[in-house]
Amino acid sequence: MFTWFKKVTAPTNYSFDGLKSVHMQLLRHRDLSESSLVELLRVSSEFLIYSDQHSAQQFFFEYFCEKNMLALFVQIGEAAPPHRVQVQLLQTLSLLVQNITTATSLYYILSNNYINRLMTCRHFQLDQEDVRDWYVTFLKALSIRLNVDTVQFFFNAATRTFPLYLEALKFRTCPEIQVQIAVKTVLLNVLRVPDDRMRRFLTHRQNMPYFMELVDQGQVLALKMQGLLNTTQQQTFPANEHKLHYVVDATIDHWYYLQDILDVPLPDLSFQLGEWVFESYLKGFVARSLVPNCHPNGQRISTLLALFLLVQVFQCMSHSPLLNAATFMYTPPPHKHSRPPLSPRFVLPKLPVATFQPHPPPPANHDTTLSSATPCSATCYLETRFPTGEWPPSDVLRLPLVDSGNVHRQSLLALLQSSDSRLCLGATAVLHAMASNKNVDRALLQDCRLKPAHNVVACPPRPTAPSEQDDSSDEDEGADLLEPAYDVECVDAMLMQLESRPRSLVHVIATLQLLEELTGARWAQKSPLSHTHETRLHTLRRTWALSLLPSSSSETHGHHLALWDKLLDKCRTAPPSSPVAVEWSHLSPFHAEDEGENDVVEKYLSLHVFMSTTHLLPAWRPLADAALEDQQHETAALKEAFQSHTAVGMDEISFLPCHLVTNPDDFLFCLLNVDAFVLVRPGRDMTRGDVQRLVPLHLTTAYADTREPSIVHVSISPSTTESLLFQSPEMAQQALLHFTTMKTAQEARKWRAIETLLNG
Repeated sequence: MFTWFKKVTAPTNYSFDGLKSVHMQLLRHRDLSESSLVELLRVSSEFLIYSDQHSAQQFFFEYFCEKNMLALFVQIGEAAPPHRVQVQLLQTLSLLVQNITTATSLYYILSNNYINRLMTCRHFQLDQEDVRDWYVTFLKALSIRLNVDTVQFFFNAATRTFPLYLEALKFRTCPEIQVQIAVKTVLLNVLRVPDDRMRRFLTHRQNMPYFMELVDQGQVLALKMQGLLNTTQQQTFPANEHKLHYVVDATIDHWYYLQDILDVPLPDLSFQLGEWVFESYLKGFVARSLVPNCHPNGQRISTLLALFLLVQVFQCMSHSPLLNAATFMYTPPPHKHSRPPLSPRFVLPKLPVATFQPHPPPPANHDTTLSSATPCSATCYLETRFPTGEWPPSDVLRLPLVDSGNVHRQSLLALLQSSDSRLCLGATAVLHAMASNKNVDRALLQDCRLKPAHNVVACPPRPTAPSEQDDSSDEDEGADLLEPAYDVECVDAMLMQLESRPRSLVHVIATLQLLEELTGARWAQKSPLSHTHETRLHTLRRTWALSLLPSSSSETHGHHLALWDKLLDKCRTAPPSSPVAVEWSHLSPFHAEDEGENDVVEKYLSLHVFMSTTHLLPAWRPLADAALEDQQHETAALKEAFQSHTAVGMDEISFLPCHLVTNPDDFLFCLLNVDAFVLVRPGRDMTRGDVQRLVPLHLTTAYADTREPSIVHVSISPSTTESLLFQSPEMAQQALLHFTTMKTAQEARKWRAIETLLNG
């Protein structure tokens, strides 16, 4: 398909006579064969590029200008040439524009309106793929050379139009991905040129529909995703999965492209585009899909998909006015007299006002299961909702009758407690994306209770001694009557999520990160949580910890220790926490929420680190260090040598000489290290050696050979066992005793550290 810009291959001979010959033949282009004309066009561009890159041959370009050879290119293009000639002409022009380096040459190429005439030539067969591709490549090459000095050559002052921009727009709906990318590059390059005439042209009313189409494209992609979800069943999901991922990726690219446009310093365009995204997409489309509305107005998608798309907006966009408006709409401040600021409109049509009618609650003492199947009208949400990703009927019936001012906020809070874990995660991800976005005004986040209302101040210390429990009960009760600086209702919902033991690791991490944002716990010097919330967190941690205490079976100790080592090291070496990215695979109703053993431990560690960060537990890092640290100081040097494949000194290191049973000629030292099973191949002088094996002892199993007393087998993985032949049975017995004794001591030491961590 596309062969993007490439350097041309130099002809074997560049001469003035050769260029004259090319010119003379091009004058007879109507009489030339197709293949001859193709070759002449190719060679002519090579002459010009060679002249531009070699100052001694500037007379080539002077001759090109003197004979007005660019006009010949225009004549050839306007003469409806054959297909192959069109491709070569566009390729020649693209390579010429891309490879010309001197300003004088470039200005000549762009002057005299020849380029604009070629751009607007109607004889190119743009319905042919290769012609279309090279035409778009030509436009892209021109846009790259566009700057404040060259823009004058592209702007048609007589018609006040910009052909490069208008021609590129014609391919905006092309299904070919590379063409779409090239067109977006052209449009962005055009938008970024600081020229007043062009900016007036771009922001004129008649040129705004393209930008509105861009916003509508987001809705088209969302409806395409919903269509795929509607036709997908659990058994057919693998066939549709790649289609869903393609649309998801296209949606993310779409939002990044819109953000690139909003970043262009064109205030009028940024305002109008942001206004349309807010009114048409966020308010008129996504917002109406979040609530279980029994009086629908316009198109909608499933609630789960709406939550995911809203997360993508906050993760991809950085335009503060748009993000502030969206945050205010979805989580308005819980004040009776608050109202959103009015925003002026330019060319945007008035959108219909969405009306909300919740499903009526069942009568008192009525069976909610039967009531859930009873529609309230022909448009009842329980009858019109999509098969997947919607509010469960029981949640709809529990949803209180809300006032229209806070319908979105109350819906999000209700979704935080949904019986559908995916909806619960989606709502958590939305609030976390809002609260953690650095482009949303912090004062607004505080007003919306997504950040603490003021600088976090720790709650008063509460006595914990048993003898003081009775005396302090009144004090604790009084302390809880004080209104915390954070949103208590939202924090309650977060704790309820954790208490329900989410199966998804991402769900736990997102919930904990949202708790940090809501309470400002990361930046507080002491715990900002109320006594009630602290107690719930401690109870939760103890419950999770009990399931992780080591079992009595020693067979599983090594495996569990390996898992703890891996995850503790991950916590210790991980960079400062960044907002968790909730992807479609985490929310998809067709992906199983399987909870592996790794996830159980990592969930606990995430909770423990959070509580340590919020000053509810002692610092966790010393406890992790105690479980991971080596007992012998030489172990660190051995690990470094093993990882870097460098030699290590053998001075003052105890070892037993041995051979591999599989390779008796390979002489090795088996080190008597208390932390790891280590094999070193010594050098000639025996003072240094290369580390061949290094495996923590708790991951190994050593046992004697049943036939040969001088052989010890050391299993270092389920599929690998090293068989060591020592010089005597006594040495083999010494090595085996060392392995088993040190392994037992290491396991005991590590489990003590882990139990200390689990006990808090």
